[in-house]
Amino acid sequence: MRNPAVGVRQLVNQLRAVVEESFGFVAVEGEVSRISTPASGHIYFDLIEEDSKIPAVMFRGRMRGGAPPCLQAGNRVRLYGNVTIYPQGGRYQIIVERAEPAGVGALLAALEELKKKLLGEGLFEQERKKPIPFLPRTIGIVTSPTGAAVRDIVRTILTRYPAHVLVAPTRVQGQDAPPEIVRAIEDLDRIPEVDVIVVARGGGSLEDLFCFNDERVVRAIGAASTPVVTGIGHEIDTTLADLVADIRTATPTAAGEYVVPDRFELQNRLDELKMRCGRQSRRQLRQSSMQLASLGNRLRSPQDQIQLRMQRLDEYHLRLQRSIRSTHQAGAQRLAAMERHLSALHPKQRIKQVQARLSELRQRLQRSSRQIAASGRERLEQNIGTLRALSPEAHLARGYALVQGDDGILRSTEDVSRGDRLRVVLHEGAMDVAVEDLLEGPFDNHASRKAEEQN
Repeated sequence: MRNPAVGVRQLVNQLRAVVEESFGFVAVEGEVSRISTPASGHIYFDLIEEDSKIPAVMFRGRMRGGAPPCLQAGNRVRLYGNVTIYPQGGRYQIIVERAEPAGVGALLAALEELKKKLLGEGLFEQERKKPIPFLPRTIGIVTSPTGAAVRDIVRTILTRYPAHVLVAPTRVQGQDAPPEIVRAIEDLDRIPEVDVIVVARGGGSLEDLFCFNDERVVRAIGAASTPVVTGIGHEIDTTLADLVADIRTATPTAAGEYVVPDRFELQNRLDELKMRCGRQSRRQLRQSSMQLASLGNRLRSPQDQIQLRMQRLDEYHLRLQRSIRSTHQAGAQRLAAMERHLSALHPKQRIKQVQARLSELRQRLQRSSRQIAASGRERLEQNIGTLRALSPEAHLARGYALVQGDDGILRSTEDVSRGDRLRVVLHEGAMDVAVEDLLEGPFDNHASRKAEEQN
């Protein structure tokens, strides 16, 4: 008999259960590859080793304090997590709980700890940096005597500027390199003629350049009294030696270009300055000549000075006459204004003004009296009308009647009994009646309304 068929989902779930029960929580090492971090904050990557790989994911909820620094492409890491099968893709994957460096990753972790330590000591502070001399007499170079770096630096320096070059040969790779680099730096630093030290090496892997992350090398550069320029690896490589150096350049060749100026550029600069000095000298000479000519024009004869003073006296005389006329005109205007003001204050004028004011007030009083009387008559007529509308006689005139018993005006049948004698008061006259029967309301008031309309 054939086995019964199962669905794809059921098969994948069964395989997933088998994988999770068989492996459970695992620790696996490999190299990080194809890492991606989408907007969700989760980290997806492959863990590879030679020709094998397995996908891995570290969810954002598992990251305490951010993504692990070791999860970078190319790092060898150790992952702790659960092996499972991703149903939508039908592939194995590791759900990572924790990640830590392994192999080169361990070196990077140690490097990061050393960097934090030196940073805390202030070894990388900008205030510690020393200026690089503009025209160094002697340049000390710490590098391998057989590598391409020393040839590039020396050729670059001598091509740009005729400085003296002193090479301190040393290893630049391996365990024996750090003490040799330290010794070379200290030897060059003790030579008074050396104005700047270049520490250089060509490109290489992280392990190849790791001697420049050695604490002894970093402290030797920081302790040197001579300015230090580094040119280690390529532009993307940065070591602790680069951080402590006074200047960090991207490559050995760039270091050689930095420590010395280009003599052709210097010559061009000198020529430019010479031209600027010449132009400035000629400009100042012209300005001095103009100033001298101006001073010569100011030296006039006594006759010219006397004529100039007489002309100024004439100008002052004319200005004085204009001022006297202006003052006289202003005084006359003020006098006329005062006369107009005194005329306005004369008693006759005041009496006329008061009489006009009294006449105006008398007219306003008469108008107000008439308005008050008319308003009073109108309110009186309104009140009379209101009283007439509220008078009982007005209701009787509209057809209503007033029923009186022994105790006064009746308002309810509860105050009346059969056989009682009552008086009905109409608008015109009254009549005595006897109660035959008591009826319950309500009653149709149509007849009453019709009577009102007729009245």
